[in-house]
Amino acid sequence: MVNKLLIDSGGTKANWAYLAEGSLQLEGTVPGIHPFFLTEAELAEKLREIREVLPHSGAVSAVFHYGTGTNNQANLSRLQQAYGTVFPEATTAVDSDLLAVARALCGHRPGIAAILGTGSNVGLYNGETLARTAGGLGYVLGDEGGGAYLGKHLLNHFLNGLLPDDLSAKLRERYQLSRDNILEAVYRKPFPNRYLATVAPFIGEHLSHSYIHELVRSCFRDFFRMNVLPLQPEERVPLSCGGSIAFHFADVLREIALEFNIEIGQIAMSPMEGLVRYHLGLA
Repeated sequence: MVNKLLIDSGGTKANWAYLAEGSLQLEGTVPGIHPFFLTEAELAEKLREIREVLPHSGAVSAVFHYGTGTNNQANLSRLQQAYGTVFPEATTAVDSDLLAVARALCGHRPGIAAILGTGSNVGLYNGETLARTAGGLGYVLGDEGGGAYLGKHLLNHFLNGLLPDDLSAKLRERYQLSRDNILEAVYRKPFPNRYLATVAPFIGEHLSHSYIHELVRSCFRDFFRMNVLPLQPEERVPLSCGGSIAFHFADVLREIALEFNIEIGQIAMSPMEGLVRYHLGLA
């Protein structure tokens, strides 16, 4: 029996699951295992946090790591070395967070898989691997439909005086906004994409306001036009989405999908539950 360790990591946190004897035995969360930001020693330290809580009788024979920052050879090598140090008895497969969503939500069925979180990323999945991808260009050139994209448009409307007065006042008070501090956060401080995405909860809370609803609809139309439609094959396949924006704005996502005659498959906040099914052979 192959004992498997599954890890799905973003920049801030990593969810993991330990599979043995044909079922989920243990799961947990550790700080993000991101090879772009961490040295090999720091990566190994985080992996030891997981190893220490695993049953001593159950050696890990296969590791499946899904995450960001793995498309660079130096990052990939650093991550694989860390796994080799902490789990020397295991084979290690490193893949993207987008493949995690595809396997989790599509199983072995063809489809289009997307992540809508702070940014956005989309891929055409053939049931085993990603055949083509779109998006993933970052908040300046793309990320249509993601939290930073929604936030960018909301703040643009705010700064240009386009928001209705009631929304403008609430937004200004909630985040203590001014023209100067917005421009400083976007152009002078680190991680402007994260800053732009911080207003996404406000958008969600005011989604019943017609102005906000239409703003979100417009952003999702851009997402479909730029990222989904170019990947749609002649024999149309459903779109499945993971990520916080996809999950919290699922109703609007379905509205716009209907406009483009796109079938929505599954929508989930996190892919881990589906990854467990996939790696147990239940997908």
